[in-house]
Amino acid sequence: MTGAISLASLRLSTVDQNQTSLIDHVPDDVLLNVFDFYRLAAPSPAKAGITGWTWPWQSLARVCRRWRQLILSSSPKRLRLDFFLTYGAPFASILRLPSEFALELDFPDETYGDDEDNNDPDLADVLVPWAPDSEDSDGVALVFREHPERIRKINLLAHGNDLRKLFAQLTGPTPQLESLEVHAANWPLPLQVFPDNFLEGSAPALRRIELTGVIPPLPSVPNITHFEFYLEHELPEDSSLFNELAEYVRQMSQLETLVIQYDDYEPSPSTDQVEVHVVFSTK
Repeated sequence: MTGAISLASLRLSTVDQNQTSLIDHVPDDVLLNVFDFYRLAAPSPAKAGITGWTWPWQSLARVCRRWRQLILSSSPKRLRLDFFLTYGAPFASILRLPSEFALELDFPDETYGDDEDNNDPDLADVLVPWAPDSEDSDGVALVFREHPERIRKINLLAHGNDLRKLFAQLTGPTPQLESLEVHAANWPLPLQVFPDNFLEGSAPALRRIELTGVIPPLPSVPNITHFEFYLEHELPEDSSLFNELAEYVRQMSQLETLVIQYDDYEPSPSTDQVEVHVVFSTK
C-alpha cells in the first residue's frame, strides 16, 4: 500500500521530554485504520452473551489524549463505538452515556439444552422466550420509546403479543438502525407485530431483516440487501400473505441474499434442496 507505515518500526515511548515518539507523526487517518483493524480482531461481547462495549476501544482511548480525542471525534460508523445490551443489562446506567454511543439490543433465544445439568432430551430444543414483565423488557421499551435514534441493531425473541406491545412504542426515527431480527416464540401462524407504516422513511441505514413467525413490516424497505423469513408451515401460493410477501421482496431493489424457509417443507426427491425453499425470485 502506497505510503504505508510499518508499525514495527515505530517507537512507542519518548526518549526525553523534548523529543516526541515517531507514532506521534502517524496521520490521524492511518491511526483510525489501525484502530479499525484492532476492532475487527477484538472479541465481541455478543459471542460471550454479556453486556458491554462492542469492542474494547476504551483501552486505546487511555493511551494518550490524542488517541482519546481521535476515537471520540471519529464518525460513529467508522469505529463503531456501540454498546451491546443483553440479558441483565443495567439500562439506566447505560442510557446516561453520551448520545453518540449507539445501542445494540440482543435478546435472542435460549434453550434448556444449554444447561449442563439438564439431561432431558425432550427439553433440549425448547425455546425460552423473553419474560414480558422482566427488567430487560422494561429497558428495551425505554430505549424504543425515548432513544430510537441510538439503536443500531435489534434482535428479539418473545411471544407475539409481547412483541406487538414493544414495537408499538418504537415510533420515532431510527437513522442508525442497520439490522432488525424479530422472532415469535412457539407460534404456528405468522403474526402482525409491527404497527402500520413501521419505520417508513425513518430507517435509511437498514440493510438486514430476519423474521420468524412474524409478518414483515410494511411498506417494504428498498435498500434491504439481506432478507430471511421463517415460518412453521408453507404458505399456499393463492394466499394473500404469499402475494404480499412476493410484492414485499420485489420492492427490495438492492437485495443480495434471500432465504425463505418452512419447517414442514418437504422437497421433491429429485432436488437436493432441503432446508431453504425460495418461493420466488426478485428478478
